[in-house]
Amino acid sequence: MDFKVNRDNKVWIITVLTLAVLASAVALAFIYAYMVTQWIVTVIAIAIVAAGALMCPVKLRITSTGIVLFKLIGKKRFPYCDMKNIALCDLQTAPNIRIFGSGGFMGYTGWFYNKQIGRFYAFIGSMYRTILITMNNGNQYVVSCLNPDKLVEISRTNLRATKNRLQK
Repeated sequence: MDFKVNRDNKVWIITVLTLAVLASAVALAFIYAYMVTQWIVTVIAIAIVAAGALMCPVKLRITSTGIVLFKLIGKKRFPYCDMKNIALCDLQTAPNIRIFGSGGFMGYTGWFYNKQIGRFYAFIGSMYRTILITMNNGNQYVVSCLNPDKLVEISRTNLRATKNRLQK
């Protein structure tokens, strides 16, 4: 079952403005700058867009073995056998400190910290109604999607079934 990642208005605005600034910088470099500068500006712009695309969450899929996060480029898997817990979390109650990542360009992605959860890795389109995935090794991931209640409910059932199967 697939769950689309929703994006809030702030993410859309930051993404569109960032892409417009990058496109303008490349255009201005080709109009006014020398050849080397043109290529440097173009490579930097491409690197920024590629980095955003590598992290940009698109959808979550529940499978029999775990949750798969599809990004614009690539996937991230959260196997049930490596998962300790999955729960809804509210990131709005405590301020989030971005350690390394994107604060809105193609989503909220990267390493973040807040007092309530601690350090976590984010693949978020919207800060409202997020999901905390805690792994057995202590890593924490926060993701977002449309209908997070249903994703958590199905995943908890699958997680319990996997743990029962592993104990036998």
